Order: sequence, then structure tokens, then C-alpha cells
Amino acid sequence: MFVTLAEMTGWPFVLYALTGFTGLLAEQGFEKYVTLLTGATAAGAAVVIFAYFLGFAGGSAVAGALLERGAIRAPLRTYGVLELLIGVSCVLFSFGGFLERFMLRRRPGGRHARPV
Repeated sequence: MFVTLAEMTGWPFVLYALTGFTGLLAEQGFEKYVTLLTGATAAGAAVVIFAYFLGFAGGSAVAGALLERGAIRAPLRTYGVLELLIGVSCVLFSFGGFLERFMLRRRPGGRHARPV
């Protein structure tokens, strides 16, 4: 049972929608993290949105230049690999915060303190 190319035409759109949804989830997680760092929701949201739009602009400029030169031979495969790397980096970032929270130990007063 082999799948022909005609049967697979919808999958890139489904995967594109799925990566967009997970990107929004990651953006919310980053916004909460930056809000904790800045202490204000508006500042945290502004920093995260700025970083996302800067990434969109920089990525499209670099990808456009590489496509014009012919350096990218399989654009869909390249896009998929980049999405996978971005997803892995988001998971590692989240896991790093997860480990940080559980590496804290409790003080006698019930507050958390960093291990010495």
C-alpha cells in the first residue's frame, strides 16, 4: 500500500496549520515567562510580539535571498526541518524551566530558595 503524490497534497497544509497552532502555544508560554521577568503583562507581551515579528522578518529575508540564489533545492523539506528545529528548541526551553522549578528546595518558612 503506497501513497501517491496526489493523495498527499493536503498534508503540508495540515502540518502548516498544526505548526501555527503550536507556535501560538509557544508564544503564550514565552509571554508568561517574559512577564515574570519584566513584572508587567504589557511589557512582556510587547517583547514577545517584537521578537516574533523580528524572527519573521529576518527569516523571510534570509530565506528569500537563499531561494533567489538557488541555494535551497527542496523548500518544503527545508521548511519542515526548520520547523522541527524550532519545535525542539521550544521543548528544550520549556524543559529547562521545568527543571529549574523542581531543582529549587524549600526553606523552613515555605519559600523556595536556589540550591547552594
